[in-house]
Amino acid sequence: MEATLEKLIRKYKYSGIDEFYNETFYNNCAKQLIEKDLGFTTAYHVLKKFNEVNFVNYELLNYIDQQIIQNHTLLSTMHLNQVMNLVAAFSTADYKS
Repeated sequence: MEATLEKLIRKYKYSGIDEFYNETFYNNCAKQLIEKDLGFTTAYHVLKKFNEVNFVNYELLNYIDQQIIQNHTLLSTMHLNQVMNLVAAFSTADYKS
């Protein structure tokens, strides 16, 4: 799933053609991740890919929010650039918990 997502994002970013932007696929990636409860790390990596094309999935943001609430140490173990990616995603979505 992540490899296909990465390929789609690269095509979209470097071609400038909207046909590679597949909102249904992106939403299904987030849905599968949440349904299978793949955890914070996988969710973060998918979110980072979504950030590259300014794609917002509120269910994924809610999932990540809940992961952080359940385990506060997640943020303290992240690098600054990782925290900034989270902030960017939540800001782009104008997210309110």
